[in-house]
Amino acid sequence: MDETYATIGILVLSVIAVTGYIIIESGNTGAAITQNYISCCCNILTDQGDLLVRSQIQTFEDSCNIACQRYTTGGRVFSQEGLCTLNP
Repeated sequence: MDETYATIGILVLSVIAVTGYIIIESGNTGAAITQNYISCCCNILTDQGDLLVRSQIQTFEDSCNIACQRYTTGGRVFSQEGLCTLNP
């Protein structure tokens, strides 16, 4: 009788292990989607032309030109890729 319980116990543990493996592996299927994360320095020259404002942003946009378009209402925008401190 002890051998029967031992065999049933091994089978139960095996089923639990296989089920856990299937559940974990089913969550790992598919291609990973990656996006480029870039830093941009948006230079905004006001409409009066007397003030230059620099805004540092980090974005998932394709380019800094696209990312800095949000500042076009403040004046003319010149974008640079990278940190503002690295772009004098």
